[in-house]
Amino acid sequence: MKKKNQELEKFKFVLDYKIKELKKQIEPRENDIKNYKEQIQEMEAELERFHKQNAQLEINIAELKQKHKSVENELIQERQATRDVEAMVRRFKTDLFNCVGAIQDPKVLKNSVIALYKKHIHEDLTGDATVDADIQKEFARQREHLERSVAGLRKKLAKDSEVHRVGYENVSLIGEINNLRRELKLCRNRIAELEAAIGLNRKQGENARQLLTQVAKGRQNALLESEYEQAQRALAAQSTLIRQLQTKIEEFDHNTSNVDDLLRDLQATIQAPVPEQEQPVYMGPRGQPLPPIGSKKPPTMNDSVTS
Repeated sequence: MKKKNQELEKFKFVLDYKIKELKKQIEPRENDIKNYKEQIQEMEAELERFHKQNAQLEINIAELKQKHKSVENELIQERQATRDVEAMVRRFKTDLFNCVGAIQDPKVLKNSVIALYKKHIHEDLTGDATVDADIQKEFARQREHLERSVAGLRKKLAKDSEVHRVGYENVSLIGEINNLRRELKLCRNRIAELEAAIGLNRKQGENARQLLTQVAKGRQNALLESEYEQAQRALAAQSTLIRQLQTKIEEFDHNTSNVDDLLRDLQATIQAPVPEQEQPVYMGPRGQPLPPIGSKKPPTMNDSVTS
């Protein structure tokens, strides 16, 4: 068994060596086969490119043949037209020569010229007149089409202008609404400042705001109107009193020699009744002027909306 194993190992070694030798011999051939395949693919691609070029060249040749044929037809037509013109010129010359033969006879010459005119000129003018009529019809048709197009464009332009105008008005209205909102905010802040300056307490401020809201909605109730007028009178009286006190204080700042006189003046000012004066103009929540004190007609809802 040992000998057999040794022999088999030797045989295996020999076979491995032969396999390696065969692989070494086959490898270059495989590389050659691979290169040949690449060359074949390149040649096939080049052949396909040549086929495409040939097809394109055939198309170009067909187009050139067609152009050549059309040029030959045009050349034949031009030659035929040239021959026709030459034949017409020859006929005209022959007729003119025959007409000149009767130059000594005015009557015959006149008839010959008339016949020459009818033969060579009248037919041409008739053909030109027919062509002119066709041209005029085509011109009228195109003009009508253009007029319809212009009318449609004018309608579209008018519609676009209206849309633009409406958009511009909307932008203006939005800007005006924003301005009114800012003005309303300023008026509310001003009212709050005036209430704080006058010294209204929270309860009185609540009543005043409710009263102003009811007044803005219509003030159709006589009791609310009376309360509104009383509130306006109270506001006006307190404003007048504050202005008078401020004036006295400013005078005291300039002249501090007699404090007793200042105190007597302040006491007399506080205890004295407020004189009738021109009522101030108050602005409503929407910027509209409120009616003066003593007015019996409250502003309507239409006036508020208009303002």
